[in-house]
Amino acid sequence: MAAKAEKVKTKMLSAGSREAGASGCKSAETVASTSHPGSCPQERDVQSLAAASGKGFTLIEVLVVLALLAALTAVVAPSVGRGFGAIELQTSARQVAATLRLARMKAVREQQVVGVGFDIQKNEIEIIREDLAFRRTFELPDSIRIERVVRKGEEPLSNEKVTCLFIPNGLSESLQVWLRNKRGRQIKVVQDSMFKSPRIEPAEEVDENSGR
Repeated sequence: MAAKAEKVKTKMLSAGSREAGASGCKSAETVASTSHPGSCPQERDVQSLAAASGKGFTLIEVLVVLALLAALTAVVAPSVGRGFGAIELQTSARQVAATLRLARMKAVREQQVVGVGFDIQKNEIEIIREDLAFRRTFELPDSIRIERVVRKGEEPLSNEKVTCLFIPNGLSESLQVWLRNKRGRQIKVVQDSMFKSPRIEPAEEVDENSGR
């Protein structure tokens, strides 16, 4: 009898544990379904993203962004302009130096006197052979001006045409050509009789010929 009673007691305890577990599971499911009815975690994430993307920007946010862009443009634009001006000035100086080198090369190769003329009024540079068999003229950009031309031992010339001559042995006169851009920045091209190739120098350096 005692053994039967023990078996009945064990069965009752097992049945009670199963009912309690089932009841707990149902309670958890009930809480989950009450909090988010008819949705799983993946569906809730998609719905949240859709709601966030559909919100858009307010007028104040757009105005703030536009104000920031305007301020950034006001700060960056002058620097960019100065950079382009400096590049254009340097490019024009190289073009003048290349013209002087070409004149010397033609004088030596063709055994003729070749001149490079700088017309300050017209802002033009001309390379011409003495017998007129070769002649070429080009203008500098509108934003670059020939400021003045300085011959060694002479006063700076700023309102007339100046010519630098190259003779068949490659020697030439000594002179300096000053260029200036619209922002007032200057650079000079130096043709020295002691050196065959011209060089480009900053105009801020002291110029012994012009007393600066």
